[in-house]
Amino acid sequence: MNEMTEINKLSWRLASVVMISLDGKIVPYSTSQIRKIMNVSNAPDSAAQIRKLIESYNPAPPQRKRPEQSQRELRLKKEKNTEFGKLLLDFIVNQNPQYVQSLLRYTIWNIKIIENGIRDLGELELILDCEGVKEKELILSTLKTLKNSENRTGHGPRRNTYQKQNFRRNY
Repeated sequence: MNEMTEINKLSWRLASVVMISLDGKIVPYSTSQIRKIMNVSNAPDSAAQIRKLIESYNPAPPQRKRPEQSQRELRLKKEKNTEFGKLLLDFIVNQNPQYVQSLLRYTIWNIKIIENGIRDLGELELILDCEGVKEKELILSTLKTLKNSENRTGHGPRRNTYQKQNFRRNY
């Protein structure tokens, strides 16, 4: 397999792993953390530096949220960081710094594509087909799960319950 093809395939997988559903949007858990990892990937002992960054990750608490929402969001971000880190470290075993830099650069690029194309997974599937990504079903299923969890957070049942109560009160 061509090195750039491999980097592209792995970067799509990494990009789908970093996404979380917050406040009705699908977003990466922390692009700044990914950029920090990218900065240390040029070091001679990059794997150790990346492992250290992943283990020491402590996200900032979200503002203007209830404590239980804040705790959930912090826990989710830490879990995603650990999952991303393990996958990244598996992918970069015995790779040179240029490979790691390219992989992370492509990952950031693909994160932006996912953020902009998440409303229509069919369009994202077409992009994955055009790029020849073999694991597109795994990537799409990960994103569909997030999209479905995003849709479940609406206020539909509350409005319906109110309408039923209003109806009962009138009769």
